[in-house]
Amino acid sequence: MFGRNSGFWRPACIVLAVISAGLSYGVYKLSKISAGFYARELSARLSPLNLDRVKPLPTGTTGARRIVFLGDSRAQQWNPPKVSGEFFNLGVDGQTTAQVLGRAMIELDEVNPDVVVIQAGINDLKAIAVLPEREVEIIANTKSNLDKILQMSQKSAKKIIVTTTFPRGPLGFDDRMRWNDRVELAIADVNAYLRKTYPDCFDSAKLLGENAVTTGLSVDLLHLNPTGYEVLNAQLAGRLKN
Repeated sequence: MFGRNSGFWRPACIVLAVISAGLSYGVYKLSKISAGFYARELSARLSPLNLDRVKPLPTGTTGARRIVFLGDSRAQQWNPPKVSGEFFNLGVDGQTTAQVLGRAMIELDEVNPDVVVIQAGINDLKAIAVLPEREVEIIANTKSNLDKILQMSQKSAKKIIVTTTFPRGPLGFDDRMRWNDRVELAIADVNAYLRKTYPDCFDSAKLLGENAVTTGLSVDLLHLNPTGYEVLNAQLAGRLKN
């Protein structure tokens, strides 16, 4: 139908090659994501609470008030503001609120803190993108577990600072496969619950910009850069001093 010199086949072959390369890359990225999920599942089965990954070594002023950051990777990466205190970081990346709750009593008893700062929940809520049929259950369990973590912390510490869930950063190519609008709504739901239940909560979501992508404050979809934590610490320092 088309002659050799019609100029049709060469552009068509280029287009097909580009499509094929795109599909191959997509399959490769999906396989990487699947492998990552499988590895994390095995890790959780081998050590559900990841107690072996937490070494509550203090930083700051020895003998001063003991201040704990408890939660997931967002807590783990939270360098404390410059206030007097002996700081312990009890954040573990990838953990859900159920896992944080499971190890809270053990670790808080070991540290015996005066203040506990809680940041957890995103690893529960992001699962809604993969398990949409469990959305209502996941949101309810996240709220319940956060309540229990706070109650557990009150047994050890005099002051508890529960923080609202950070907003997301920019969506990358990989992220669109494991994130959707239902996750955004779930985060807003849990944050509204925390504000209502704990009027004195530390509203990190509002400080970072809840209704906008935190461009300039994030390193990826889930994590802040140092500037993002500086924004939080500018307000948290006052709460810790009081």
